[in-house]
Amino acid sequence: GESLKFKYSKIKNAVFYAETDFEQEKIGQYESQVDLGTSPDTDVFTRDTDTHQYNNDYKLGFKWYPASKLNLTAQYNYKQRLRDYDHKERTGDAVSGYSAYMNSLDINSHIPSLRLNYKPESWLAYNFFYSFNTDIYEVRTDASMSTEQAQYKSHVYSIDMTLTPYDYLYLTLLYQKTKAVT
Repeated sequence: GESLKFKYSKIKNAVFYAETDFEQEKIGQYESQVDLGTSPDTDVFTRDTDTHQYNNDYKLGFKWYPASKLNLTAQYNYKQRLRDYDHKERTGDAVSGYSAYMNSLDINSHIPSLRLNYKPESWLAYNFFYSFNTDIYEVRTDASMSTEQAQYKSHVYSIDMTLTPYDYLYLTLLYQKTKAVT
């Protein structure tokens, strides 16, 4: 994969940043099943599929340090997960079955978030986190000849405490709650 990162820190007690990561992958899959109860050359199921996957991740953020023991981070993250299925051969149940049923699957995620970090002592730190996630699923199939879409939205809240009694030892306690709507 490839990545690009940009950070601007010329403003006192603040950092602006932008990051992007790209991944590409190609997977070839061949499957065949023969029913031994029929003639030996009869395929019950055959599938030959090439899958092209693209994962793109974009982040834009701001980190502010109003005090030496306190910082606030605001970030927007956009993720694309694109899957394209090239079915070179499908017979039997593979024509109507998963995953040869889909031509493509796209997942687009919008994730704005806030994080507050408070470190009152060198051995103690607290983090408070909130994000509002929106995932949009788009599926294209031969059967529908169109794009079907669904959304998943969630609010994620978390708080954690980290104790570091020694440089080589730490303990983190975390509580997280997710409220989801589909």
